Amino acid sequence: SKMIKIPTGYHIAQFSKNGKMLSICGYLGRVRIVDTKTGKTLYQMTVKGTGTGTATILHQDFSSDNQYFAFSCNRKVYVFACQETGK
Repeated sequence: SKMIKIPTGYHIAQFSKNGKMLSICGYLGRVRIVDTKTGKTLYQMTVKGTGTGTATILHQDFSSDNQYFAFSCNRKVYVFACQETGK
């Protein structure tokens, strides 16, 4: 098994339903999706906060078919289509 290091500033983590991806989100609006087998980052972004504040990711989830990933912050829900790598 491979250990995935999670940097500071992240506070929630969740596996995709098939266990192939791990999403980690944080206090500074950080979103990262990691390949659980290799530990490589598949996707990452930073959401800007409103005004002078920072964005805090409150909730996150993968769809039951692993096709979509969603998270909430800034009183919005962001939804992304997941594209698996390593085919």
